[in-house]
Amino acid sequence: MIRECYQKEESDNAKKLTKYTHQEKHKIYSKPFDEQFENVHSSNGHTVKRHILRDINGMDYDRVLDAAKLYSDTNDVELLPEIHKSETEIRRKIGLTGNSNPDLRTSNHGFIDIKSPFSRKNIVRNAIESSKQGAIVCITDDHLLIGESHLEQLSYSILNNREYTKNEVHWVVNGKLYKYNSHGRTRD
Repeated sequence: MIRECYQKEESDNAKKLTKYTHQEKHKIYSKPFDEQFENVHSSNGHTVKRHILRDINGMDYDRVLDAAKLYSDTNDVELLPEIHKSETEIRRKIGLTGNSNPDLRTSNHGFIDIKSPFSRKNIVRNAIESSKQGAIVCITDDHLLIGESHLEQLSYSILNNREYTKNEVHWVVNGKLYKYNSHGRTRD
């Protein structure tokens, strides 16, 4: 039921999203890469920059921005736009592979994909989707109650899955960022 309500809200929200023509996108993409981003947050000498084409009206924008702010304690972070698979030149410039559209790129971890599953049974599947995008998964507790005491066990479930090809799993739980690898919790 929660998922259905969210999907309806997402459908209604789609009407608010900014639509760009191919020419408008091309004009933005033709700028020098660093001019395609604007600063939206600074922390500990690091910045969070949002790509001009990243729609602030998107359903997941605030959730992704909140995670980006946590990463910015130790990383410079870029909020990436949705880039259509046909825009191969732009995808190549950013370093995206295949049809991937990860949410963030950080200076220390590379691509990060933010996922907020509605059910525990979807956690590993969401992580695999992120991995296929060439990104480390960062799972948030926005739609699901996840206790800090379960993070290590959940991380091992993901890391031990052959389809998850990254060596880290990240979590945003209770407004804090946690990182795990096969040896346990890590620090930046």
